[in-house]
Amino acid sequence: MRWGRVIGLGIVFGVVLTAGALAYESVWIRYLPPPPERIALSRASYADVGCAVARPAGWTVQDTKRRVTFISADIVKDRSTRGFRVSATDIPYARADDQIAALPDRLGSYEALDTSHREVDGERALVHTFVGDDLRFEQWWIDRGKRTLRVDLWSRPADDDAPALNERIIRSIELL
Repeated sequence: MRWGRVIGLGIVFGVVLTAGALAYESVWIRYLPPPPERIALSRASYADVGCAVARPAGWTVQDTKRRVTFISADIVKDRSTRGFRVSATDIPYARADDQIAALPDRLGSYEALDTSHREVDGERALVHTFVGDDLRFEQWWIDRGKRTLRVDLWSRPADDDAPALNERIIRSIELL
């Protein structure tokens, strides 16, 4: 009879605990990040790189000669989990395919998802998307005649909104 009472109290306790958890979940306000189309972008020009670009407000900017990097405040294990880099390179656009073909040797475990031809600010562009366990990358090569603009965007693979935000950033690029 004593074991029956213990089991009965255990069941009642489990029901009360479950009801409390459900009540808590029903009133708990969850923070959801804004959708990519509502993220405020801040625009600036970078003459050494040869373009103007918009970045999400609040991201850190590291501007060096011929390269500018934008990093989200979201850091995991001393590593940025979201950001992008725009650099001016002397590699001709015609050699972009060669550079993309060499990526597997340099990146190891990353898997290629897609390579496609697009257009940015009226210029032809080549975009290559690849993913690993920890990061998803998009690499854009934008034809500038004698020089090529390269844009590297990275995010966590689980960031479902990253492709939409990346598209907004790419569409914000204006060649100078």
